[in-house]
Amino acid sequence: MHLSKSLTFVVFLTSFADSHPQTDMSKRDLINPDDPYLSKDQQCTYKAEFSAIYKFNVVINDAKAFTKYYCGHGFLDNMHGEACTVTNWGCNYDGDSMNANFQTDLGCDPGDIESAISKAFGGKFVHCNEYFHF
Repeated sequence: MHLSKSLTFVVFLTSFADSHPQTDMSKRDLINPDDPYLSKDQQCTYKAEFSAIYKFNVVINDAKAFTKYYCGHGFLDNMHGEACTVTNWGCNYDGDSMNANFQTDLGCDPGDIESAISKAFGGKFVHCNEYFHF
């Protein structure tokens, strides 16, 4: 009985997903830090790798209004201010939205990234969530 209810629920979700296709494939609802694309909403996702690094992907809407020099300049400075070692920095804009992907060591936790986001982007709070692929 439990199996048939589970299968019915999965079929329902599959049919719902198929009836509502995404119109813009360049923007996704969730960001996998291994395959960063600009999400539909501002967000921060991360995943731990090799027991030594975090991979992050951060999307901030209206980020250009807070940036003087290059993409993510103030954000990167604020991460350094949180004592984060940032490597493999990548940043680009889609309109005014910033998409940054980078790595840190595990000494720089998601709370440090949240603090750097807030300081760099006028007090915006974006919670960093661990990315799980189902």
